[in-house]
Amino acid sequence: MAAQYDPEYDFAMERITATFDKKTAAAIRRVAGKRGVSAFLQEAAREHLARLEILELLDDLNARYGAPTPEERAAVERELDALFGPAKRRTKRWTRNKKSRGSQK
Repeated sequence: MAAQYDPEYDFAMERITATFDKKTAAAIRRVAGKRGVSAFLQEAAREHLARLEILELLDDLNARYGAPTPEERAAVERELDALFGPAKRRTKRWTRNKKSRGSQK
């Protein structure tokens, strides 16, 4: 049975091609399951883009006001632990090299 045509699909979506190594492609298919590879990759891309946007904001704040001091970082860590419980592993992303995340500014 053919899928029903959705006229909004043509206007809201764009088809692109991506190439992955075999191990990554297999893992994506395994994890994506019934929702499908496209839906999985779209969600992953949106999450990654949101993180990049936050890192860009942090870079802008650091440029304007300076990077947080170790004391300020520790205070934030304590507040996060109080809100969400102790972090098992939290990466330090207060300042980042723009080249490390692919920005070409």
